[in-house]
Parts: sequence; structure tokens; C-alpha cells
Amino acid sequence: MDIDTDVPMSNTTGVSSSMGPNLRQSVQPGYSANTDPVFHSSNTVPRLPGNTPVSGFPSLTLSSSDSHLISVLKEVVCGPNSDMWQGLHTPTNLKLAVKRPRMIAGIIQAVDTNRRYEREAKTWSSLKHDNILPFFGVVKLSSGTYLVAPWVAHGDLSGFLIARLECLADPSLAQDFVSVEKRAAFLVFDEAATIHGIASGLAYIHGCGLIHGDMKAANVLLDDTLTPLLGDFELAKKDELKATSPGIKCGGITMWKSPGLHNGESRMTKTDIYALRMTVVE
Repeated sequence: MDIDTDVPMSNTTGVSSSMGPNLRQSVQPGYSANTDPVFHSSNTVPRLPGNTPVSGFPSLTLSSSDSHLISVLKEVVCGPNSDMWQGLHTPTNLKLAVKRPRMIAGIIQAVDTNRRYEREAKTWSSLKHDNILPFFGVVKLSSGTYLVAPWVAHGDLSGFLIARLECLADPSLAQDFVSVEKRAAFLVFDEAATIHGIASGLAYIHGCGLIHGDMKAANVLLDDTLTPLLGDFELAKKDELKATSPGIKCGGITMWKSPGLHNGESRMTKTDIYALRMTVVE
């Protein structure tokens, strides 16, 4: 039996609208008491543009021979499957995000990890959409092989939302520890536009015959215009979903997993849609 997994944008917007009052109620007490001038004076708020295309990122194509152009500045994320560093493209002074797979002990596991990252790089490079994180290329440095993308100003959506609620509720935290630019971003952030952008990016991925595979707010990035960009995807092809690779199967128990995944089923379009709905709840 076919299951209709498409979520009309009208439904998505409706979810956003119903969540809006609850979100406002949760931050309103702190917002009202907040004496930070950035939150109360239109003259001091550097207004950010609305969600605009990702064309603001420079066009940059890197290859393994360009390793001398990249300097790695600092490690920012240490995850179970990969590590992320902030890097710099020295000719342009452009900040980069450089990602390296974490190698698991054992020859079979190492080969599988390399294959998954080769697949990710090849597929990611073919995706061109306003709500997909751009891919700059693959470079080989002395410490390993890295996937390279632009550094995104506001980080991941999950961390952004947590920081936003904390700063709206605590004036001293906002004024003492958060930049004016970040506070302005907290003020103009648009939940409905963000949900629409995430859904648009996911629909594009599905239209390319792919599955995101790890849809959640932590894997949505916000650029300097607050445009949501999907990243950190598994990008499995739909015709590969019967494979037994750990890159296709999903372990652990999380709120983003559909009931079928908890029972050992493979990922598919409808499991991405389930994860999208849980991302909206976030």
C-alpha cells in the first residue's frame, strides 16, 4: 500500500502558526523585562534581510591539490562519526567548515566509512539549492582528507533556538555575552520562514531521488541572513535503501526516528517526513 508522505506547505505553515503563540508565551516574560536596547530600539538594531537565496556565498571550487590554500584554525565539533574544524581559505580570507570522517578500528569499518564519505562528497557536489549548504570540494591535508563547505555565521538551528530563548529571558546574559549582531538575529528570526525553507530543501533532495537520512534541527544551519541550509546528510539514494550499510540503517533511539526505524526498517522518504515533523516540534 502506498503511503502519501508529502506534507503540503499549507500544513507546515499551519503547524508553525499554532506553535507561534506558545513560543511567544514562553519568551514573553523575559522579553518584556529585557532592558537590552537592541531588543527595544529600532534605531540600534542592525536589521537583517529576510530569508534570501544562498547566492551570497562566494563561488569556490577546491580540489586535493589546493591543500596549501587551506589552514585549519580550531576544532569546533567532535562527533561520533566525524570531526569538524573551522578553517580559512588564505587567498580570500574566507572562513570554512572542514569535516573529516572519524575512522573506526577495523579494516572493514574503515573501508565502509571511506565509501560513505566518497558518496557524500559526490552527491553533495551535485546539489544546488538555496536551502542546501554549498559544497566547496575535497582537500587532502597532512592530518587527513576533508570535505569543505562555507563557515555559517549562526551555527545550527538547535543551538540558535536555545541561545535565543535564554537571551530573551535573561537581559544580563544578552548584554554581557552576546554580540549585537547575534541579538539582532534573535529579534528578527522568523519561525514560519525557517520551516518553509527547511521543507523546500528537503523536497529538493527527495526530488533528486535522495534521502536526507538525518533530518533534525542540529543539522540545519543558519547563514548570516538566517536562511536555513540543510547539511550533514547521509544522502542515500532511494535504490540503495535495501543495503545493510550502517550509513543506511539508523541506530539508537531518538525523537526524530519514525516507529518503523525503531523496528529496524531502512530509511525512506516517509521517514524523512516524520523527522521533518519532529524538527518543526523542536
